[in-house]
Amino acid sequence: MFFRFASIVILLAVMHIGCSEEQKNPIREYGDTLVDSLDKAETAALKINLRTIETAINRFEAEKGRLPENLGELNLANISIRDYDYDPDTGHVEIAVE
Repeated sequence: MFFRFASIVILLAVMHIGCSEEQKNPIREYGDTLVDSLDKAETAALKINLRTIETAINRFEAEKGRLPENLGELNLANISIRDYDYDPDTGHVEIAVE
């Protein structure tokens, strides 16, 4: 009788430990890694484009003697200006917070 009770207790303990641990899902881990990599690549592209925009603002100011009223005046090809916040009074530009 004691052996049977002990076996049941051990079985329940093993089942509890097995259920409480989160099992690894290689497909989910791979997907999470891909999404994380994509996020990092997008952030890097935004930072690179930010430097390009800042250079264009400086060039515009040097050529025209004033800051652009908006980023549209810079005629930036292949850069989505909606991803950036621009202050025409200071010429400060930053990545827009989502």
